[in-house]
Amino acid sequence: MTSRQEKILKLIISEYVKTAIPVGSNLLAQKLACSPATVRNEMAVLEREEFIHQPHTSAGRVPSDKGYRHYVNLLHQENSLPVAEQKKLQEDFLKLQAQYKKMARVVAKLLSIHSQDVIMSSVTEEEDFATSGMPELFRHPEFSDTKEIAKIFEAVDKFDEIVDVYLEQPQEGNAVKTYIGKENLIPEVQNCSLVISEFKLPSGERGVIAVLGPKRMKYKKNISLVSYIAKFLGGGGAAMFLIIYYSPIFN
Repeated sequence: MTSRQEKILKLIISEYVKTAIPVGSNLLAQKLACSPATVRNEMAVLEREEFIHQPHTSAGRVPSDKGYRHYVNLLHQENSLPVAEQKKLQEDFLKLQAQYKKMARVVAKLLSIHSQDVIMSSVTEEEDFATSGMPELFRHPEFSDTKEIAKIFEAVDKFDEIVDVYLEQPQEGNAVKTYIGKENLIPEVQNCSLVISEFKLPSGERGVIAVLGPKRMKYKKNISLVSYIAKFLGGGGAAMFLIIYYSPIFN
């Protein structure tokens, strides 16, 4: 892929994530300061290589699973969270741990504040499971169909199965994994993507956090959030939680 083709693919993804509308050559030409004909030629190459596709005649283009995968692979190389957002997450963590005793609930609520997708959290040794963010997810146009909504609920119900399948795979520390469309760990949600990571609390308990959303999700934000929270929980943030949880003042 040439650098210009990569720029076009990134622009198609960023515009489609924002609007849910197929992206046309005229808009891309304006952003790239080149002719629509040049953009159309490059888009034809991307379409031939199956990075993008046309949902219907006379429409613009949308990313394919392969296009999202190429984009996400690049994001995994640069998934740092801005310092200001790190501080906000830490502040929100402190507020939430005063409201909820279960770690899974704290983590699910924490992520849902910062993401607009469904958050699933599990502390496997406690067999504790929590979800948050369902109302936000159903504001996406992809989930206006009741059949799609039913699939999401089914996926949430099967989160314990997702965790089992995920944990059976080779893990690389707290590395975040992303499953896009047909790569998904459950066949029922092939119209969705899953961002998931394991974490280990200072107490030794293992947990899993995941973000489930449309393939048109904000990958950069979700990958950064999951990565940071997994490291935060394993590097002392969870210890703070455990100290407060077991303190007689709060019981």
